[in-house]
Amino acid sequence: MLRGTAFPARTRSSPMFATQLMALQSDVGPYLTKGRLAGTAAALLALAGVVIAVVARRRATRGVGHGGRRGALVAALAAAAGIVLAVIVLAVADGGLNTGNGVAGGYVALILGPVALVFAWLVLRRSRATT
Repeated sequence: MLRGTAFPARTRSSPMFATQLMALQSDVGPYLTKGRLAGTAAALLALAGVVIAVVARRRATRGVGHGGRRGALVAALAAAAGIVLAVIVLAVADGGLNTGNGVAGGYVALILGPVALVFAWLVLRRSRATT
């Protein structure tokens, strides 16, 4: 057996080997489909919203800049965009997890998006209270 193959050496010369190998690769192949790309983009937008909101909250507590208002607005926009994209991905998906439709990324975005919105709202509330 070669390292990294699931077939013995005598099987590799048979005509069925290519078919078996293609079937094995299609089952576990790391392909980036359009759905996965859209789901990943949604999750990254929502994650960016969380990160920006946390940074804005930190700036608001230190009193640096505009009290974190701009960061909170950018975080809210990124989170909202991630949520909208996730809803579209999940509405179009015709399968579950591991089908290449981006369902996992959509679910992650639906979790991180509201978290970013809550953080952004807290920053805006804090900045209004201090001004």
